[in-house]
Amino acid sequence: MDIKYIMQERHTVRKYKDELISANIKDKINAKIIELCHAHDISVDLETDGKTALRGIMTKFMSSNVKNVIAFKGDRYQVGYVAAELMLFIQELGLNSWFVGGSINRKKIGEDVVALLVFGHGQTNGKDHQTKTISQVSDYQPNRYPEWYLVGLNASLLAPTAFNKQHFYVDYNNGNPQIHVKTGPYAELEAGILSCFFEKSSGHKLTYGEA
Repeated sequence: MDIKYIMQERHTVRKYKDELISANIKDKINAKIIELCHAHDISVDLETDGKTALRGIMTKFMSSNVKNVIAFKGDRYQVGYVAAELMLFIQELGLNSWFVGGSINRKKIGEDVVALLVFGHGQTNGKDHQTKTISQVSDYQPNRYPEWYLVGLNASLLAPTAFNKQHFYVDYNNGNPQIHVKTGPYAELEAGILSCFFEKSSGHKLTYGEA
């Protein structure tokens, strides 16, 4: 399946069906997690098919039938990158997901947990989030910069960010694009997520520099 199509179809879903995930799909997700954790030097706790012990995950938003949760531990940029890869992989498998970078009750799930990824069979497929324009988030100029740069920027606008604020900016930087994310508690997580979307779509590396 085309990665750009997967990105367009991926939306935040907070409410899930009371339906278990097949053993085959769980095995694929487990294998992908092992591969990514090894490559990016992070760790996760995975819990599936039950009344999760990670119950304290939310304090602000309504959710239902949360049965499958990945809890990430490690470098925040790497966690964001891996979570993004998993969101896209899970979407490709026909499931839905919800990245939780804040509003986490760490007293219940562990102070070292950086973020969570909820997934399962969504009650809906979610909906598009409002996005900024290319000119608001980059220095892109038509006929001056290559097509791959525009492709990566469009993909970044599809990525989840805290409260959908999209507080980031990308510079072409002589063909070595760099992303700047507004300083805040979610900056490094967002940089990792945005970098993954940019790189998977464009085939070009995106470096991270604080705003």
